[in-house]
Amino acid sequence: MAKNVFRFAFSRGEDAYDDEYSDNAAEWQRLLVYYNEIRNTTQSGGYYFLIESSIYNNVKESDLIYLNQATFRGSIIRSQLKLRLNIPFDQIAFCIDRSGDQGDQVRITLIREPMPFEMNKDIYYSLSNSRQDIIKALLRYPEIPYYDLYYYEEKAKSEKPVSVATPIASSEKKTGIEKKTEIAVSRKKVPENKNHTSHPEANPFNIGIKTNLIPWLGVVPSWALNGEDASDYSKGALMYNGAVEYYFADRYSVEASFLYSYASFGGRADNLWGISLFTLEPHCWFAGDNTFRGLNAGLALGYGDFDVRNNKPEKQGKTGRFYSAAFTLGYTLPVYRNFLIEGRVSLGYRNVYDGKGYRVDDNDRKNYYESGFTDGQWVVGVSFNLLFRAGFR
Repeated sequence: MAKNVFRFAFSRGEDAYDDEYSDNAAEWQRLLVYYNEIRNTTQSGGYYFLIESSIYNNVKESDLIYLNQATFRGSIIRSQLKLRLNIPFDQIAFCIDRSGDQGDQVRITLIREPMPFEMNKDIYYSLSNSRQDIIKALLRYPEIPYYDLYYYEEKAKSEKPVSVATPIASSEKKTGIEKKTEIAVSRKKVPENKNHTSHPEANPFNIGIKTNLIPWLGVVPSWALNGEDASDYSKGALMYNGAVEYYFADRYSVEASFLYSYASFGGRADNLWGISLFTLEPHCWFAGDNTFRGLNAGLALGYGDFDVRNNKPEKQGKTGRFYSAAFTLGYTLPVYRNFLIEGRVSLGYRNVYDGKGYRVDDNDRKNYYESGFTDGQWVVGVSFNLLFRAGFR
């Protein structure tokens, strides 16, 4: 066994998180001794740890449970490296070895070279055996980090090194002594099985359907900063609203929404709440990991109109049209499966034009326009959305 290669065993459980981490005290002690030997003679950036989590070579790529199990085991070993040896995560690379029959092992190789830039450092997994949840976790990888080490070792024995290289470990089988710690070999593609792909073909979702709960309570979800509203109202009747959002390119989405209400209280013409609003809002998510969760920013562009009448003795009302633009900041949080909640605040400018103030005459049942107006205001808004996500591909 090579001095710089360390193997850690697992015994399989029913679920990924039921796997039993076997007694690997001897290997950890051997790793600690070797690490203490080399860290005093090698610069801190002159070595890195390669974690290889093995799956059996007869496992098909479509068997996502085994891939998820391999990544989960790799995360356990990485956590142990941090806990036992205080190794920072940026000094640990991770890959999945699908080349051998040691499917219940995770191997650590301490490589005495700077880590190549292209090496994968991320470990994503799901604690659920749901295929959809596993796909969501694995889709965070740009490409599943397979590393067919057995293939490269065989090539290293028969081919000369080339300039574009990837370091791997090699050992002398006859003596069990490390003959050469690293061998540079060309990164050649392993022959692909045409029946499989390197990661799931389709996103688990690309469409979201949402509604803002605040207008359903009859509360206008935006207010003027000067304390006055062009319509003179901050609450009215129940307002129907909904939105459709399309997700693309790992971190971007576009949302189209509407809000509508036209309610006459008790059928009275002098007590009316009417409003309509259409909004287009692109979003950019801070984490470009294709999960579309957490913080995001957007720009909301809106157009609408209003017609409100009060039941005061003057029997007055206002009507007009408006357009608006606002910067938004939101946070999306998963609740259960495809259901999420989203909070969002906005700050922007709204301009009312073609506005008219009028009074209602009961005798001839007509509206008499008494004044025209325009109004521009800085407004702040808030929404609390219930969101459902699905895919159509």
